[in-house]
Amino acid sequence: MSRRASLSARIEAIKASMACREFDVLRAFLQGGMNADELRAVREQKLLFKVPIEQQPEFLSLFSTAAHRCLDRSEALYAAQYGSFVHQASRIENALSASLRSLICQLKNYSFSDLLFALDVWLHESYQHISTQVWGRAEPDLRYAQSSIPGLSSVSEEILQNQIGSTNDILFAAACLVNEAAGILNVDNQHGLGSNKRRDLREALPRLVVAANQWNSCVYVIDKVTYGEWRVKEVSAASGAFELVDTRLEFSRIVGLRREAVQRIRKFERGQSGLYVQKQLEKILPHFLEAALDYFSQKCGLEIPLASYWNLRRRLEKRLADLESSDDLLLLAAICRGSRCTASDE
Repeated sequence: MSRRASLSARIEAIKASMACREFDVLRAFLQGGMNADELRAVREQKLLFKVPIEQQPEFLSLFSTAAHRCLDRSEALYAAQYGSFVHQASRIENALSASLRSLICQLKNYSFSDLLFALDVWLHESYQHISTQVWGRAEPDLRYAQSSIPGLSSVSEEILQNQIGSTNDILFAAACLVNEAAGILNVDNQHGLGSNKRRDLREALPRLVVAANQWNSCVYVIDKVTYGEWRVKEVSAASGAFELVDTRLEFSRIVGLRREAVQRIRKFERGQSGLYVQKQLEKILPHFLEAALDYFSQKCGLEIPLASYWNLRRRLEKRLADLESSDDLLLLAAICRGSRCTASDE
């Protein structure tokens, strides 16, 4: 058996014992003659995070001792800081996770589609609110920087990055909320929402998204440290400092997120993506909406005022901006497949 396979088998044995709340195997592993690969495996498998907080000090001490035994001085110091980080991050993550789970309990009487629809509407409204708020707060800085093109460019860049950061935060938090709530949502609720329940869900969303954002951000930092992309420089009761291991990788991710966010903002604000499938759907949207409303009117007597009709139509038109280049490709693939099927039938 190779060294890598042997180490993998030992780690799996440790994880299996820890799942049964047994920690002697981990203790023996840390007390043995460890090397750098084994220390990295402990970190990357989050083994120290799986130890109950009240028992962590013993295992963190063993980890630090092993690091000083097999690593050079600078790497051993990073390992010691990692131990301090594990203890602080575990306490914070546990508290944030418990808070989020407590808030999510109020969603048990809603269905997945209820939550998804409410989040979708709330997110679209939030994008506009964030844009207005961020650029509104920055007006004094923009006026001050107008005398210098480089200065104005720098300030605008910072404001745009703040807007993108805020929109990405709530988008990732919303995705996190859906994932965490999926286990308790009422799958049998197919009757839709009354006005009171819809209002209650809408009013609950801001607190839920904030709680999801806080927990998701904490897990993000833990993952960055766990997989070696960030190194812990300093940890205190109130804060932590990190250094980037690969600055080019981090910068490329920032550029990628910025590019994606800018495209999303442009599509949201302009409502145009220039895609073939969007142009075709724009043509049939009024007919589709009228047919759908006629159906519901005849089926269940649903009548909506003219103002509500135009509001719904504008929202549907804006949603067409969510289409991407991949949707054009899917349409083309469907057309090609349909053409081949027709030719074979003939």
